[in-house]
Amino acid sequence: SPGSPEPTPNPSPYPTPNPTPVPSPVPFSIPPSSVETDVCRLCYENDTVILPPEEEECTYFEMKACCSECIPVDATIQTNVYRNVTVERPVCEDEEGQPSCDECGKDTVLYMDFAFADHNLTSCCPTCNCYGDPNCVSFDGTKDRWVLCDARSGNNCRIQESTCKDQLDHKNKPCVWNDSKDYINVFYNGSRCIPNPASGDAWIKMYYAETTTDVAIDIDIEQGERGIIDNVSIATTVGTFSLNAVRCFKEAPKDENDRSAWQTSTPEAAAKLSEYVTLKQCELDLSAEIMWHFTDPKTNISVAVTCSAHQDIDKNGKPVGPVYVERLGVQVEDSNVYYFEQHKEIAGFCVDNEMPKNGTYDHTTGKGGVDDRCIDELKATMGQTQLNVTRQICNDISLQRSGLDKCLYEFCQQYSLNSKFNGDNQACYDAIFPPDYRPLGNYNSRQVKSYVTASRETFCNLIAPADMEDQCNTEIKEADGLIGFGQARVKYLTLLQLPDPDNCIEKWDDLPEELPQVEDKESGLLITQTGVLVQYYDEDDLEWKTLKAIPQNSLCKNPVRWKFTCDKSKYRPLFENQIRFIQQKPVFQRDDDRVGLLCPPTKGVKVKLQLGEMEDTTYEGILKELAGR
Repeated sequence: SPGSPEPTPNPSPYPTPNPTPVPSPVPFSIPPSSVETDVCRLCYENDTVILPPEEEECTYFEMKACCSECIPVDATIQTNVYRNVTVERPVCEDEEGQPSCDECGKDTVLYMDFAFADHNLTSCCPTCNCYGDPNCVSFDGTKDRWVLCDARSGNNCRIQESTCKDQLDHKNKPCVWNDSKDYINVFYNGSRCIPNPASGDAWIKMYYAETTTDVAIDIDIEQGERGIIDNVSIATTVGTFSLNAVRCFKEAPKDENDRSAWQTSTPEAAAKLSEYVTLKQCELDLSAEIMWHFTDPKTNISVAVTCSAHQDIDKNGKPVGPVYVERLGVQVEDSNVYYFEQHKEIAGFCVDNEMPKNGTYDHTTGKGGVDDRCIDELKATMGQTQLNVTRQICNDISLQRSGLDKCLYEFCQQYSLNSKFNGDNQACYDAIFPPDYRPLGNYNSRQVKSYVTASRETFCNLIAPADMEDQCNTEIKEADGLIGFGQARVKYLTLLQLPDPDNCIEKWDDLPEELPQVEDKESGLLITQTGVLVQYYDEDDLEWKTLKAIPQNSLCKNPVRWKFTCDKSKYRPLFENQIRFIQQKPVFQRDDDRVGLLCPPTKGVKVKLQLGEMEDTTYEGILKELAGR
């Protein structure tokens, strides 16, 4: 329960800040804080022990904001992870080391400055993506694009031979116009404008990581016409695994054990194929999309590969006939990406944010390039519009059609509680993604507009304060294209992190004695809110007891200063007992199929304890003091 949190796990093997040294001998016994062996800790931090403040001096500690993807291996649907800081002994002790307010004096004052600290990132998803032509998004969210031989004219946005011959490819050779009659339709055949055959293949190093245990993984993608991804190559210690976009459909899996589309470079890699590669989706009667999941157990780095293509749609919304313009989408996930001490060397676009751009690329992505000038020429289908809206809502611009439903439902799970849906996730999902518009098929522009309106209104109800819903709707409508959804997500979800001025907490005495819980309507579980427990050790009962709980986003002011005196019995545990601060956060069952999660960072916690009067007790003084740490 929140009042008696789970025992703290043993120290983890991950790098952690050096704890404050504990002097020896210890005059006051430190209660055991760990009886379990689970190494999963919030932010991968070990327990920290600090000294209490001396008279007219202070003690300061910080649990830093972090990107933590640590989920216990044996987690059920939901569990909690912790990190804590323990004050080594009571603030007030007599000469024999026994707790005593009399020794300090009953008028002794203890100040506690407390603050939640934001992370410099808004999302901590440990993923890097390349998809499309290709659009790539690095681990830190940097976006870039490198389109080879883009022959679209800046005047009419059509692919033209004269424009093609003005372009240079990745080897700075002139692009070539393909006169073959087979290339008569971009939708079916791709562009006539191709890299010079003498230039060879165009590869992008997506990610290279060598761990401290001297094992490495090297992930590269090859560009096809206009930069779409033709091949992915994953080099590991056992050999290279590769997948070609055309082969992915020609050798489409007949069942979950069929991996014939993949090619390997060594017998050892071939023998490991079933261990490293898993089929996640192949429903070709619903969409031209096949999804694979690759995991390298040596580095614990995974790669999700989506094969997609163009295909005709019949009057019932079903894909029919052969596929065209096959291409790949590649997502790399490295759970250690925010803890680079785990790696000896890292390289590639995912970490350095640099495309190996050669040839002519400003024509496409430069200021005033065809990407800017031709955006209004794209007449999006209902399916593409739904995908683009959902990518903005879920903050996952590489999201594929197969992940759309799951992503929107998870968004409702996260935000429906304080909306008009009152936690009814299914009603929320049906509103943001109306059932009438889910089947793939032919929709007119009025229907597409109706879908966007329904999605926008539901989205604003979920993320915007009640008095700002109309403003949210207007801002999205007036934005350029569909990017207004993404802009609103950043703006209003930031506002959601602020305390409600009518229900925020300022006084220590008004803090709850346990962190609030909310029932998840799908599972029936009570989900404990993220926050900090301030506990004291009861020497009589030999257990930690919670004095107060500080829910995240509940404080009227952040930071806040509380003042305690030794003469009040309700504050005496802060003077006469060991105290500790436990930051607690709920995490959910590990899911290899997760798509479009928001991955919010874990906030940091800053605390300063001072015994005796302080020179500066203004709010500005607290800000200055904690900001300088």
